[in-house]
Amino acid sequence: MANTVKDVWTEARIRWYMSISLPAFKEEFANADAKLQHAEANMRSLL
Repeated sequence: MANTVKDVWTEARIRWYMSISLPAFKEEFANADAKLQHAEANMRSLL
């Protein structure tokens, strides 16, 4: 059984969260992505 109650609940929570704060979520994701790229660049410069 792939869809456990936890999976369904998590998905419902994510949908609810995104419906409320999609712009904030997108901004947060963009910030995290930028930080990741920055960290990657730093690591490459060390190699």
